[in-house]
Amino acid sequence: MSARWGFDLDMSAVRLMRREADQWREVARENIDGPDIEDRLMAMVGKIEDDTSVVLFLPRD
Repeated sequence: MSARWGFDLDMSAVRLMRREADQWREVARENIDGPDIEDRLMAMVGKIEDDTSVVLFLPRD
């Protein structure tokens, strides 16, 4: 069974989520602060397996 990956976005943080056995769990979290956020997010993306699609969860209005 393959895992699914997702990014959960809100105004203060980005969470890398992984779904296994019908449950989402947080793998990593980066607060949206500081000038190095882009580098930290790229490092987070590096944790995702190659050739894997990613679900994007946006904040609700």
